[in-house]
Amino acid sequence: MLQYIPTKSSKFGVKVWMLVEAVTGYIIHAIIYRGKTYDPTPPGLTQGSYDVNNLLERAGLLRKKYHVVCDSFFTSIALAKQLFQLDTYFTGTIRQNRNMPNMIKHAILTEREFKYARQGPILMCVYRERARRKSVRILSSYEKATQNNDNKPQILEFYNKNMGGVDLADMMVTHYNDNRKTFKVWKKVAFNFLQRIVINAYILYCKNTSDQPVKSRLQFLQSIIEDLSCDYLLSREMNAQANPGRQKRTRLRKIAKYKDCSVCSDRDGFGGRHRTKTACRNCNKGLHKDCMNNHVCIEE
Repeated sequence: MLQYIPTKSSKFGVKVWMLVEAVTGYIIHAIIYRGKTYDPTPPGLTQGSYDVNNLLERAGLLRKKYHVVCDSFFTSIALAKQLFQLDTYFTGTIRQNRNMPNMIKHAILTEREFKYARQGPILMCVYRERARRKSVRILSSYEKATQNNDNKPQILEFYNKNMGGVDLADMMVTHYNDNRKTFKVWKKVAFNFLQRIVINAYILYCKNTSDQPVKSRLQFLQSIIEDLSCDYLLSREMNAQANPGRQKRTRLRKIAKYKDCSVCSDRDGFGGRHRTKTACRNCNKGLHKDCMNNHVCIEE
């Protein structure tokens, strides 16, 4: 499940395919990639095309006129045609080594020059913004061959505006990050998904709340912690009232200075004084490990 991608800043990690709302960063669906052995790509499909179809199908968003925006890893003409047949629009940049018309693939452009090509509902465009930059190739089953006020293809303006939902979701995870170092990959995945669940909850809160002013994300996190802790403390208090003589589970902790053992130490008696460098976590009284079974620590 652990992947190695040398081009990434964090070269080792778990790959997750995510379907994210472009404006707010709300995560609609996510699939953990487990490798070629457990998640093989069907013959005749690229991995990107298969993952896009899989995410949309699992989320139940096909045949509902939604518009999907992807980067060049996922984009292909075959994917755009397939989604258009399923009443789903598609826009994305496409790599030069993918199948496309030669006039787009091998286009030689000057600065701020562009070319269009259309086949049925699929529009392709190649654009070169500056002389020192490479040409950008993009396709769409929704946009038209028009330009904006800066004489830049409208299809690129739409892509730049709506591409970035996954990056926005990842950015929000890094804020108030509570990750802990661990060698257990499943722990990292579990805590990462827990953070994303909280972010989704905050996005829904912002869209549906009547609070004035709306809580910041930090205040929202603090309110969640307080609510969860209040429920736990209330149940604990109710259990204590139902069982007033219930003993706490005894646990030890190390202390800096010696203390008299609360069980076996007796300064004035026959046994004499016995000191220890461990204490009960609950009542903070000195306690030997061998005396734990005879120690009584009652909740107040």
